[in-house]
Amino acid sequence: MDTDFRLSLIRNLDSVIQNSAKLKLEKVGETDFATAKSYLRKHAEVIPKLTDWTSLVIMRRNSVSKILSPDGDFRDVRSLAEFKWVERINQATLLGPRASRPKWGREAFPDAGEATFGG
Repeated sequence: MDTDFRLSLIRNLDSVIQNSAKLKLEKVGETDFATAKSYLRKHAEVIPKLTDWTSLVIMRRNSVSKILSPDGDFRDVRSLAEFKWVERINQATLLGPRASRPKWGREAFPDAGEATFGG
């Protein structure tokens, strides 16, 4: 994926997240962070990134089983008994009936306001 396009998507996604009334931002507390570090120390061969372990800890705390990510580590974590519940989705079309086809621009990010997409 072209770097400029990728950066544009990241900026627009950030804008949607920050301005959406439908998304809840979760805080990472000391306990969450300590738990994530513990998993990293024990299972660095499965997932070598603290941010991924932190995401998994937050997901578990909030009973969220699906993660939309191209990162294969979220698939590999299922090899651990305590993380069999994780379902990695790497295509938005697999999220459910409302995501039956890829969406772009304002259709994909209706809360984005005047943000520009792809440029």
